[in-house]
Amino acid sequence: MTEPCRVHVIDDDGPVRESTACLLQAMDFDVREWKSATAFLAEATLKQGDVVLVDYRLDDMTGLEMLDRLAGRGPLPAVVLMSGHYTAPAEMTNGVQFLAKPFDLDVLLGAIAAARRGRD
Repeated sequence: MTEPCRVHVIDDDGPVRESTACLLQAMDFDVREWKSATAFLAEATLKQGDVVLVDYRLDDMTGLEMLDRLAGRGPLPAVVLMSGHYTAPAEMTNGVQFLAKPFDLDVLLGAIAAARRGRD
């Protein structure tokens, strides 16, 4: 039996973070919730195959700033950058997927699958 994919949901909006985590858990993902990029960077343990689902606009830094700091530690995991305020930033590279809020489950699952394919 294979281990479920771990998804790190990083969003400072509690209801959005919690509902996204609940949807993913119902689809058998192993979910870790983070209310800030700072907490994620300080405490998260990433393993191969993990997906980082991060909001573009966080209280402590932008999602892109967090990804820059994460990239300084080694190869980026599969990443989905989500936003309710912006369209896909031009500076996005490395196969980072973009997800506009609000999104439905099928769109979320598609973005996660595309991000994972980009890392295989």
